[in-house]
Amino acid sequence: MLFRKRPSPRVTDAFSSVHRLVEMDEFDVEVDPGRHVVPAYPGQSSALLTACFAQGRLPNRLTLKLGMVEDGYLWIGPRQDGVLIDRTGALLDKFRMFRHDRTPVPSPEELRRSAIPLDRDVFTSVDCAWGNYYHWLCFGVARALLARRIAGFDADIVVPDYRESTKRWRMGMSRRTWEQTLDLSGMSDRILRLKPGIYSFRRGYGLFLDQAEDTLVTCLPAFDRAFEPLRARLRVNPASPRRLLIARRDKQRLGDAEAGRVMAQAESRGFTPVYPEDHDFLQQAELFHNADAVIAAHGAALTNLLFGRRSLKVLEINRHLSNEPHLRPWMYFLARNRGQDYRFLNASEGDLETDRLKAAIDSLCEPGSSPEPWFHLDPRGAD
Repeated sequence: MLFRKRPSPRVTDAFSSVHRLVEMDEFDVEVDPGRHVVPAYPGQSSALLTACFAQGRLPNRLTLKLGMVEDGYLWIGPRQDGVLIDRTGALLDKFRMFRHDRTPVPSPEELRRSAIPLDRDVFTSVDCAWGNYYHWLCFGVARALLARRIAGFDADIVVPDYRESTKRWRMGMSRRTWEQTLDLSGMSDRILRLKPGIYSFRRGYGLFLDQAEDTLVTCLPAFDRAFEPLRARLRVNPASPRRLLIARRDKQRLGDAEAGRVMAQAESRGFTPVYPEDHDFLQQAELFHNADAVIAAHGAALTNLLFGRRSLKVLEINRHLSNEPHLRPWMYFLARNRGQDYRFLNASEGDLETDRLKAAIDSLCEPGSSPEPWFHLDPRGAD
């Protein structure tokens, strides 16, 4: 039996217009990216944390831009959310991140015939993985907050309407958490919530970096500043636990023995186990806002570092995921942009053995400040 090979979708970088918005000054790319990571225990190397960048280097410059496409289409649907398509049926490259579904792109004729007309200008902020709490806050909410600050910019901010988890789609937050992020960030009245479908528009906008790694948007000082209005609404609570152990009932990142070892060592030093799934967005944000130290396995719950104070100390239990040879540094970027004291353990390399784990938690509990970041976000300083 012969199978016809499905044609690859056409992809383009072409926009009707592109406007430069925020530009980071150059920083010294020759600095050893490992030398300013706080060691979790004596002799620890940070090489695997920085290895996902070629030779441990970051780009010379990060430039945030606003792209616009005229008379195009917006795709809303599982694994298609936020995808922009131009009038010829080509996917806009910067707006198809995390699009894992192999569903073919409709032809230009199908798009013109079946698209739901919006007859307005729209701004898409989400990526195809927005149901993950990290992606929702760092790309969906953050981009919308940044867009709202652009002088003279007026377009409806489009997000997919909330949908429950299915076999094809996993929702990593409750409806209440999702609603609170929009309400507390002051965007509820600016949001256009769309059901699955393909929509046509007059002008479609989106923010993107020139660099291929979209996650680096979290390194921009403007990214951190965008969350200040939300942080201002968090309450100081003297009764809130000062040392948090972020736990997961499914233990997805840790085996039973590993999770038990971490729990025993952390609780013996006064850390309180917290299960994020038991708390809505505001409760999670305020737990981090009132904490002095946090221990957590790599996962979306650590996105709440955005709401921790600059004095917060963080120990992330990381490991190799999806057969990657390096560790993912995304939570490190969040901590460094906040000026927080970050260190990590590599569970794939034996760092959860009792002696290293004990030394790391003891170090986390010691008073003192962290060194300077291993890259400079902005020589003029961030808020």
